[in-house]
Amino acid sequence: MSEQLQTSFDALQTLNEELLYSESRLTQFLEALPIGIVVYNRDGTLAYYNQTTKHLLALDEPIPENPNEQFALTSKIYVAGTDRLYPTKKLPCFRALQGESVTLDDLEIHREGKIVALEVRATPIFDPQEQIAYAIVAFADITKRKNVQKILSNYYNALETEVAQRTTELKQANQQLQLLANLDGLTQVANRRRFDEYLNQEWKRLVREKQPLSLVMFDIDYFKFYNDCYGHQAGDECLKQIAGALSRALKRPADLAARYGGEEFAAILPNTELLGAVAVARAIQEEVKQLKIPHDRSEVSEYVTLSMGVTSVIPTQDLSVESLVAAADEALYESKRRGRDRFLIYYPA
Repeated sequence: MSEQLQTSFDALQTLNEELLYSESRLTQFLEALPIGIVVYNRDGTLAYYNQTTKHLLALDEPIPENPNEQFALTSKIYVAGTDRLYPTKKLPCFRALQGESVTLDDLEIHREGKIVALEVRATPIFDPQEQIAYAIVAFADITKRKNVQKILSNYYNALETEVAQRTTELKQANQQLQLLANLDGLTQVANRRRFDEYLNQEWKRLVREKQPLSLVMFDIDYFKFYNDCYGHQAGDECLKQIAGALSRALKRPADLAARYGGEEFAAILPNTELLGAVAVARAIQEEVKQLKIPHDRSEVSEYVTLSMGVTSVIPTQDLSVESLVAAADEALYESKRRGRDRFLIYYPA
């Protein structure tokens, strides 16, 4: 019997030595890890922490016996980017002791004026009765990664802002270019290109809507004589004043004032019947009359005057936009033949 006991004792001693050796190997392994490892008992007390944990959390003293004091060693965890302590019940160790596996990267340690960002993973360990025996918490210093992410985030935000700003500037530049492409450089009213574009656009629209489109065209009487008398600089100033008078006479946003070419101007009047076009022609005449621009070489007045042609039509598929321009132009030149300083009305053929 004593021999049997001795054999059993020897076996137990050998097993114990093996267990101690295994435990030693495990401890050596845990101590060598570059991440923090903390083991909590089921009551929340600390069972073990490795050297990396000691370094990261600055644990320079032995583990105290009081569980509350133990917890104080690992409770100074803050919500990332704030000075607020991380809610106790949301800490990974507490959640693991409730049976939850969790991974978080929104925790920080504030230590000696430095901020250490952590990524934490906590896992519950169950005994054979499926009761929680321990909670293992592993955590790593991700400060460098967070800093890189912050730098990248700031860079991308700055880049996004820069791109948005450049896009806005480009859009504004394109709008300005579009505006310049549509404006006569001297008079700042629509140029011939814009005149043709807008007239065709409105013609097509009013064909569909079966609504009237009117056109007033005019030029400055004896403008060549004006240039010969006063010089081209004065001639340019005269053109600008006439363009201003034309713009003031047009009251609706849909009406377009344009320089047709040389000293010839035009007004496109969508959704306007003949009587409305005549009223606009008279308004232009009155605006120019109010300017009282001297013209000593004119044969009809001591001031600058206009010869005008007015036309109006309801666009149809059987008519062309060219016929509208031709009617206004013919009326203009007939006004010249009849003595200038007047307007005449022609209808498209």
